[in-house]
Amino acid sequence: MIGGWAGGPPLSTNESYEASTDTWTTGLLPMPTPRAEAGAVGTGGGIYIVGGSQPAFGASVDANEVFKR
Repeated sequence: MIGGWAGGPPLSTNESYEASTDTWTTGLLPMPTPRAEAGAVGTGGGIYIVGGSQPAFGASVDANEVFKR
């Protein structure tokens, strides 16, 4: 799970879920740009986060970031 809303400002949260063990990993390096409603794709050893909203619906973010494994 990357970013999102929790009743306040957008989050920079970065968490990982391992389905085979039903386990969440928290405390991963946060996103540099907190946001919600972003696009995300994993490819080539990285997770790419594109666009999103901040601080409210309709306020777009033009940041694009990548997390490398």
